[in-house]
Amino acid sequence: MRRLIILLIAFSFMAMLVSCGPVKSTMVINDTERLLDRAQTIQADKKLSSKYYYYAAEEYLKKAKDEEGHSDFESAEHFGKKALNLARKAVKKAKIESSNPAAAPSDFAEGGK
Repeated sequence: MRRLIILLIAFSFMAMLVSCGPVKSTMVINDTERLLDRAQTIQADKKLSSKYYYYAAEEYLKKAKDEEGHSDFESAEHFGKKALNLARKAVKKAKIESSNPAAAPSDFAEGGK
């Protein structure tokens, strides 16, 4: 009986360890999606100073979802974290540009308008 209890405890512990990968990658992906929605709300995808970070975050998020779809949860979490950091930068730069338009890069950076 004692052996059975030990086996059940060990099995439960191993099951918890195996499920961590999918949970962590899904949490990072969900956080990134929410942050990109927020970034789009403040038009980070249109502002010169944040545009690069916004679109880079979107691409890394796509890659994270792709890796998650192939059950490579470690890679999914890795790309998801990259996407999350880029999305944070996009939001930060978009807020700075909104509060101080002089801080935005010049139109010359886009070939002059």
